[in-house]
Amino acid sequence: MPKLTREQGIELLEASKKQLEKTEGSKETLEVLLLAGQSVGY
Repeated sequence: MPKLTREQGIELLEASKKQLEKTEGSKETLEVLLLAGQSVGY
């Protein structure tokens, strides 16, 4: 898995949240959210 900077992770989380609202939670989006969350230390 690629490591992200904190800023990239936050951007990814925001984008993923919007995407999640649109798609109502696809598996890929959830995996991306998990990756982003780990990167920013959630």
